[in-house]
Amino acid sequence: MLFLCRFLFLFLLGGTGVLSRPHVRSEDTMNRFVKFFALVLVALVSVTCGVSVNTSDTGNGGTADVAQEVEVVEEVAEVDKVEVDNHPSECDFDGDCADDGILCTIERCDNGSCYHTPNHVACNDNNACTMDECDLQAGCQQKALTCNDDDPCTADECLPATGCNFSHVNENACLGLGDECNQAKCVTGVGCQFFPVLCEDGELTTIDMCVVGIGCIHQKVKCGNGFSECIASSKCASVACVDGQCVETKTDCDDGINCTTDLCDSNGLCQHLPMDGMCPSDSSVCTEAKCELYLGCGQAQVSCDDNNECTNDFCEEGKGCQNEKIPGCCLDEGDCNDGNPCTGDICGPDHKCFYAPPVCEDDEVGCTIDAAEPQGSLCVCTHKASDAICGQGLRCRETVGCVPCLVTADCNDGNPCTDDYCEWSDDGNKCSNNKRCDWGGQICIPDAEVQNGYRCENDPIWCDGDYKCDDQNPCTDNKCVDHVCTYPGVVCQAYGLCQVAECNPTKGGCIQNDKCDDENPCTDDSCDDSTGACTNLTVAGCVACDTHEQCPSSGTQMCGGSSLAISYTGECEAWGHRCRTHEYVCSSDACGTGYCNSETGSCAFQEKCDDGEPCTDDACDYKNGACTNLPVPGCEACDTHEECPTLGTRVCTVTGKSVMYMGECNIWNNRCHYQEDTCKSNNCQNGSCNPETGQCVYQDKCLPDGNPCTALCNWDDGQCNQLDPWCN
Repeated sequence: MLFLCRFLFLFLLGGTGVLSRPHVRSEDTMNRFVKFFALVLVALVSVTCGVSVNTSDTGNGGTADVAQEVEVVEEVAEVDKVEVDNHPSECDFDGDCADDGILCTIERCDNGSCYHTPNHVACNDNNACTMDECDLQAGCQQKALTCNDDDPCTADECLPATGCNFSHVNENACLGLGDECNQAKCVTGVGCQFFPVLCEDGELTTIDMCVVGIGCIHQKVKCGNGFSECIASSKCASVACVDGQCVETKTDCDDGINCTTDLCDSNGLCQHLPMDGMCPSDSSVCTEAKCELYLGCGQAQVSCDDNNECTNDFCEEGKGCQNEKIPGCCLDEGDCNDGNPCTGDICGPDHKCFYAPPVCEDDEVGCTIDAAEPQGSLCVCTHKASDAICGQGLRCRETVGCVPCLVTADCNDGNPCTDDYCEWSDDGNKCSNNKRCDWGGQICIPDAEVQNGYRCENDPIWCDGDYKCDDQNPCTDNKCVDHVCTYPGVVCQAYGLCQVAECNPTKGGCIQNDKCDDENPCTDDSCDDSTGACTNLTVAGCVACDTHEQCPSSGTQMCGGSSLAISYTGECEAWGHRCRTHEYVCSSDACGTGYCNSETGSCAFQEKCDDGEPCTDDACDYKNGACTNLPVPGCEACDTHEECPTLGTRVCTVTGKSVMYMGECNIWNNRCHYQEDTCKSNNCQNGSCNPETGQCVYQDKCLPDGNPCTALCNWDDGQCNQLDPWCN
């Protein structure tokens, strides 16, 4: 109990600030209040625990000790009070602290005292190759950054923008290491690594090895007298046993022609590929160097064909290809503009221009000439009256046609027995030649001896009007002349050499028909206005029709000539009575000729460079039309499956690849279908194709050393004699 009371007593005295000197101002009211409250608690503890601060030591050790401690606390409090009063605070705020003159420090006020804190960020020089620090005495300091990744195969460097960089390879780090059979190379992240030298020469007649101090050795395989038989490395070599050693001789395919590439194919046959680029030019712009099999270099004429039907193509020395335009030749309607807005400019299938005559709407007035006349850039139809068309003394009125008269004088028939005058009406003018004496069956008899030149007498046979003379024929005029019916026919006159005029048997009046219309929907009819000569050109691929059902179905195709393909839409044009079509001109270029396939009716392309051999890859240079035909290694030509090697048959190509045939013929390119294996080498094995089996074989690069705990080859990097860490 005494120990607890002593502890509480001392703790409360310490809380008053007597036992510790706080760094605050002595005048602080709150501080004084806290001390007062703590002293009250001290008194309460003293009463509770039986401690008297005024009692001296009477043998009660506990009471005397507490009293002594209280006296000591009071003395310390007095001393502290004096010290606080004699040491006032340095600052109240950060701004009260004086600047120490160091740019990278920050002045702080903490519990009445000033401090200077280093700010390392203020020393950043934006250089990733330095370490930035703030020294309280010297200010900003920059120390160089050391870059070292302990990898001799990297170039250690520091980039101011990013810092340490180890991406550059030090190629010279491993120089001088290794020997004739092991090459030292840098491996990033690892260092210098040793890789064995490969001595494989690809010859089956040698054993290949590497000897330190010597290098690669190719020891001839022994043959004869019980040793192995000699095997050629490919079909392009022969091998013989000479003095116990296999000697291989490569097939000589040299044809003596300097411009051919000579090679031996997978079947052991020599191939000679002409290469035009190896032939010298003769400096003529009209010839080009050409390599011919068995002949060598020569010169061939340059092709100047620009695929334009309207040019004469030829080569002229000193100038090169010339393409002169053929006068009067056209490719489209734009080449046929005659400057007359009233004609139809047409480019015919024979590449010749012709101009369709103008067609003006008929005003249905028989005696007017309907003609098209150019007025600037426009074509205007005119309808001019022509008395000549009417004939028989009739006159032409533009709005109604042929009329007997325009004035009274036109109606004088020279007959004294008629009363002549010209009668006008909206339907047309007509001459009135009324009979004199025309009443009660009277007839007029000319008589020059009487005053009026005629006399009236009775007529036993007469008609009293035209209405009694109707013969129901619109192409005749019904007339009662002198009381006698007459039926003169309507006379029609053509406007020009290309029209035929006739009376309309239905409505009457004259109509104009095209002279050259042969009533065949599948001909283009035209007429020469100056001569009246007719032209009726058959339209390629045209099918006459009256209904859609009479036309070929949509998508049907046929050829309209050697280079024109026609596709039908299944529709009939009502105005022309032709089945509607789309036409396609089969285009050509430097590498071939376009034509229409008569079997399909669509455009096809005859390639210039197709040599007809399925086992060559044919290519064409579209700039000059030069051809290249390279043999395809391993290819077998065929038309049927039976002509191909059986399924599983294998051969080696001249490029060292393994080919396995599938027993099938590809009907699209006439080649036997096969699968190809490149016999690719890896880190621990050399791959090659066995010419006897046609399969890929792989030879280990590392020879066995007899140690079961040695992993002979490291598959990751190809290193030989690697220890197996799992082997005991």
